[in-house]
Amino acid sequence: VSAAGRCVDDEARTVLFCDFFQHYYPEGKAVFALAKPIPGFFYPAPFAIAMGGLALLPYPVALAAWVGLLVAATAGLYLLPQLDLFARSKSASLLYGLLFATSLAVLHNFVWGQVSALTSLLVLGALVLHARGHRSGAAIALAIAPGVPTMPPSPPPRAPAIGSSSSCSNS
Repeated sequence: VSAAGRCVDDEARTVLFCDFFQHYYPEGKAVFALAKPIPGFFYPAPFAIAMGGLALLPYPVALAAWVGLLVAATAGLYLLPQLDLFARSKSASLLYGLLFATSLAVLHNFVWGQVSALTSLLVLGALVLHARGHRSGAAIALAIAPGVPTMPPSPPPRAPAIGSSSSCSNS
């Protein structure tokens, strides 16, 4: 990431899907070759193994597959609630569509290549499957969800030094 906060490659070209470029694909390349994850990879082992499968592909093909997965997960996350919501209330459906389209989490899925839509879809899908009596499908969706990355926790704020006049600092 550049000083301006953009994700850039070695030739200073802007790269979309930064998490895939910087973490997911490189970890996929290294998952079976290194004893520990690459620096900055704070994700579950099953996800690293899945990235190992993608890393067998050339980067442009792997990226296209990744983008396809993100588009499918995002579309599913939009459409699944709409199945019942639209039939019940067109205004609620429209509001959901507006909120969904302006969601920062959805934007981050595409700018950074994050997978919150996939994780959310798995959990939402499990709820829908369970409500419809498909308990095995719900269990499978919930079993897969923890293997998908979530954001690593932020470090806790540091306590001020004794004698410091500040009440709290996170630096």
